[in-house]
Amino acid sequence: MKTMEISHAEKIMFPETGITKGDQVHYYLEITDYILPYIIVPINVGIIT
Repeated sequence: MKTMEISHAEKIMFPETGITKGDQVHYYLEITDYILPYIIVPINVGIIT
């Protein structure tokens, strides 16, 4: 697994709920396995001719 550094993970992104940049990154990491099959477009779908 690749790693990357997130700058300012404590930055509040949504003041109404207190969600931070780090919270968002954690959420996306948690759902990656479920969402990737729906957002990756196979090359052979006929878009490229």
